[in-house]
Amino acid sequence: MRREKLLISAQLLFSQVEVQLAEGRQAVFTVTGMSIWTFLCYERDW
Repeated sequence: MRREKLLISAQLLFSQVEVQLAEGRQAVFTVTGMSIWTFLCYERDW
């Protein structure tokens, strides 16, 4: 199975996350790099 990446702007991503959260849904991110670490830390920001 081939996976494709879709690159979108952070503004678009987080505007949609905001909509989903307002509807009572959850947003889940896997943090793998250090550049976002100060904002989202695995097992700290639940």
